[in-house]
Amino acid sequence: MNFHILTLSILVCSCACAKLPSNFKKCNRKQSDFNACFSEAVAHAVKQLNVPVKEVGLPSIDPLVVPSLKIGAGTSAVSFEQSYTNLSLTGFTNVNIEKVEMNFKTNTLSIEGSVPDVVMSFTYDFNGNILMLPINGKGPGKIDIIKPKFSLSFNLEESDKKGQKYFKVIDQKFSWEPELLTLKFENLFGGDPALGENINKVINENWQVIFQDVGPSYSVALGQIFGAIANGFFGKVSVLELFGEE
Repeated sequence: MNFHILTLSILVCSCACAKLPSNFKKCNRKQSDFNACFSEAVAHAVKQLNVPVKEVGLPSIDPLVVPSLKIGAGTSAVSFEQSYTNLSLTGFTNVNIEKVEMNFKTNTLSIEGSVPDVVMSFTYDFNGNILMLPINGKGPGKIDIIKPKFSLSFNLEESDKKGQKYFKVIDQKFSWEPELLTLKFENLFGGDPALGENINKVINENWQVIFQDVGPSYSVALGQIFGAIANGFFGKVSVLELFGEE
């Protein structure tokens, strides 16, 4: 279930000393309702990321663009490496943040929530077997991830830059569970309409089996993408600017 992100346009250089934009909500760690405030702040910030906020190192996440991604073969249903280019994910700014917890003793941040719909559009290149059936082709594709619930957590460490403390993500974990997946791969088997329609039908009828097999690899890939985004942000905005004095 290994994966490889060949190129990530979302990675940004970290340059310290940025201030939070005035339209971002700030929360002080000493306030009694800090986690409730921070939940609102995260939700409010994410909903604005249909455009980059370059001054604090944040890219657009709607769409979230990944130029190239490879997902390793699963252990049962999907027995081939999945290769994607021009991968675009839309829908993340419609997130419903249900819970955010920042623990300053362990330097851990956890986020739970759901999204009504995330659409992955891409160009695929497949050659192998899925559900013991041959599949090959290259062309446009789309996966609709419907009503996924997710959890995202970061392990952080502090570092000093010019007398200020900054967080850095040293590990992350992402998982999600959709209510339904719908998948469409065009131009399978050299564009043979009957074969392509049949394999797409089989895939959609068995989406849960496929998701169980390769879903964890997608979760690891997305976790690292979100970790890169978080590091771009934490590398620019100090702990003091984010959360106030200890």
